Amino acid sequence: TAQVFRHDPNDSLSLSDDRITDLAFDSTGQNLWLTTQKGGFNVIDIRTGHCRRYTHIEDGSKRIELISLYWVLTDAQKRVWIGGKQGLVEHNLIDHTSKLHTYPIEAADNDASLLQRIHTMTSGVEDRYNDSLLWTGTGSGLLAYNKVSGNFRRYLYPGGAVDAIHSNSIKNLYQHNDGALYCGTFNFGLFRFDPASGAFRPFPITGVTKYLDNWRNVFHIAFKSPQEL
Repeated sequence: TAQVFRHDPNDSLSLSDDRITDLAFDSTGQNLWLTTQKGGFNVIDIRTGHCRRYTHIEDGSKRIELISLYWVLTDAQKRVWIGGKQGLVEHNLIDHTSKLHTYPIEAADNDASLLQRIHTMTSGVEDRYNDSLLWTGTGSGLLAYNKVSGNFRRYLYPGGAVDAIHSNSIKNLYQHNDGALYCGTFNFGLFRFDPASGAFRPFPITGVTKYLDNWRNVFHIAFKSPQEL
């Protein structure tokens, strides 16, 4: 029989929010981590059905409420990584502490619109050939986060102002077995990024005449074969 997990305002061991955006098991296969729209991130112990909630981060004297989280993954170093509207959350599975990482904005570029687009991390994957790297798509470019140094590196699709805005709004990422990253964008279709060279290559949409505008929005990429996605 199926087991259903829901938010119950009278049960602190239930989900914090029913609007789930992503989920992933950790290495034990017994703990299911999930992200939500308004309730931070949760972990469900599959053995007991109990849920533990993480709705905020303590940053010194500041309390940061976690909202609009989009993706979650776990790594071999006993950490959970979560991307959302406020940046990249790192959660330590040993001491259950969390911290927030954000891309540093130079003073000259520090306008509110740009800041929000870069900090909105809509998708993420761990590099399959370099486990010290996380790749995350944002509302303004592709970011590589080095888990050892704690530094970000930003990659932007070249082009004019209008094209650059749309092409750099990355909604989904997939890393193929050749190491290349395939990026699904908002209103600019699909492009391939080579981490070794830093080069981008677009994939033109051909053979589609009906609902062409819908094909430009790529929200999910999945493996089909070594030659096809």
